[in-house]
Amino acid sequence: MKLNQVHSIKATPEQNVFELECNITVNGEGYDTTYVSRPDDQFGLNPVIRQWLADNPDFPITPYAPPTAEEVRSTMPSLTARQFRLGLVSAGLTPAQVTATIEALPASRKGNRSD
Repeated sequence: MKLNQVHSIKATPEQNVFELECNITVNGEGYDTTYVSRPDDQFGLNPVIRQWLADNPDFPITPYAPPTAEEVRSTMPSLTARQFRLGLVSAGLTPAQVTATIEALPASRKGNRSD
């Protein structure tokens, strides 16, 4: 494996853990990829990346920004009404509480109510 180029670096919520957008070579093929580098990882390309980070201290690192509610929501899978109800019951709500909460939602928020 070979590190060819680093395009960008973003900090993560973990101290000294970075997400790099970079170009690497694996088995003779070049790839653009996202690589997560941890300070104590001594495997694969990480030692080379850590040395690159030490050799390039002025390379800009984008600070960590937590995802917005909309970004989190966009990664969540869609649930059927049945899955939603079962999840709430599994979380400790009674079936009556689940029904009352759903009935209290505005019609536009209820979606397709076919169980």
